[in-house]
Amino acid sequence: MARDGNHRLHLLLILEELCNLIHIVCAMAILFITAVCEVEKDNYWLTVARSPIPYQAQLDHLNRLVHSEVDCHEQLRVSRRTFMILCTMVRNVGLRDSKHVVLEEKVAMFLNVVGHDLKNRNIKFAFLRSGQTVSRYFNDVLRAVIRLHGTLLKAPEPITIDSQDDQWKWFQVNVSYLSFTKIGGN
Repeated sequence: MARDGNHRLHLLLILEELCNLIHIVCAMAILFITAVCEVEKDNYWLTVARSPIPYQAQLDHLNRLVHSEVDCHEQLRVSRRTFMILCTMVRNVGLRDSKHVVLEEKVAMFLNVVGHDLKNRNIKFAFLRSGQTVSRYFNDVLRAVIRLHGTLLKAPEPITIDSQDDQWKWFQVNVSYLSFTKIGGN
């Protein structure tokens, strides 16, 4: 029995020493990696080339807007599917990508202005574009949406007097209460 107790104690001491050695090795590795990173940090920043796509920041912003359904709905006030359908419809009407701005970004700027009642300067800041660019593309998309009015806007249906729909019963006018007499005058 005493021998088993000594054997367990001996194993525990060996495990404790092994853990201490692992801690020391990890600490040395962390110090080494930190030192290498400090030395290479200056070299790294000096050798970084510019992005091959000059408008990568704008594309990244657009991708963040339409990346998830929640973000798209919160920022553009439409679902991702609706956004893509609207982009396709606007493209079919004749609006195209320009040299520096893709059509989806133009539509996203338009929906941001309309959906949040934002000013030109807010969109300029968010999309990293000039105020003139924002204004030009907002008006281009607006003209395209106006061309789509037959598809996008539903013509109102007149409500007949004998309509049985409960939602209109509050708007019925009783003609007998109307009088064509002159009110308050000589």
